Amino acid sequence: ADRQKYVVGGVCCSTEEGVLRRSLGGALGSAAYDFSLLTGELSVDAAVEEATVIRLVRRAGFQARA
Repeated sequence: ADRQKYVVGGVCCSTEEGVLRRSLGGALGSAAYDFSLLTGELSVDAAVEEATVIRLVRRAGFQARA
């Protein structure tokens, strides 16, 4: 499946990563995305709209850009 990559800012520890994962996983399901705490890179199934991804990341308290 094609993936869209985003850079997520503000996630600096595993606790915050958990907040982000709960926001994304609750809406998209864990298979629809991958996130690397080390690089801040989020890859999401390309079928998910960019606006949806950015809204979910913001709801978790972080910023995202494609």
